[in-house]
Amino acid sequence: GYVRLFRDLRSAPAWLPEDLYITRFADSTFRAVATSEEDVDVASASLPGGVIRTRGLTLWKQKDLAFRQGEGTKQNQVVYLGWKRQPGKPEPAAPVATWAVRLPQAPPAGWAPPGAGSLLVFSLADSGDDAPDPQQPGVKKKSDAEEEKEEKEREAREERDKKEGKEPLDLSIELADATGATVRLPLSRFRALPIPLKSRFTRLPDESDIYGDPWEPVMQTFELPLQAFAAAKPGFDPATVREIRFVFDRSPEGVVILDDVGFAEAGP
Repeated sequence: GYVRLFRDLRSAPAWLPEDLYITRFADSTFRAVATSEEDVDVASASLPGGVIRTRGLTLWKQKDLAFRQGEGTKQNQVVYLGWKRQPGKPEPAAPVATWAVRLPQAPPAGWAPPGAGSLLVFSLADSGDDAPDPQQPGVKKKSDAEEEKEEKEREAREERDKKEGKEPLDLSIELADATGATVRLPLSRFRALPIPLKSRFTRLPDESDIYGDPWEPVMQTFELPLQAFAAAKPGFDPATVREIRFVFDRSPEGVVILDDVGFAEAGP
């Protein structure tokens, strides 16, 4: 039926013109692990007993997803994650930025744990923001000349992105099972993270301020088969996943918006 198309537009390429598409999908098999809706504590998970931890992030905050004008919200709590790699500092001096959620050893009553054929599901978007600099105790405040240089570099990067097209952000998804076995796969193996889609409402640039930012974050649903992780590492048991990690090891810097992390069952 059409469920497969709604789930992933790439399943019917002949039906749609070549373009950039962003899709959202959820069905009744979804079991939430972390949705940011339960409270204002960034370290708490939606799944009772779950715990969220991070390392190396330059931005970690929970907030309502806003519209492009900055007024009002979509009444959808999400988490913003930013990272900026420090050049010339190998681990452990500069650990790879990571966001992780630990599942409880004993799942709560009524919550079905994932099976070998389940999907890891989450929503993700590139916020389009610049990542903050890492906080380094004892480092002096930047001079005006240094800030001006960084501003020029940012403007040059934006101009280059306009001409050549922005490179999609990439990261890795790492799973750990009950035995401690881990397997890490790049997100781009499954699908690319869409770049911010900018729009222009008027012919005159000066009038564009009426509409706020030229884009607003739109979440893309990702569904990653657990079987792909099992195939990548013999001995890894996808039916006993204990930790889900988002490892920001592939793009040097960026800010992403994460929401609705959980599991679902693959359709027919």
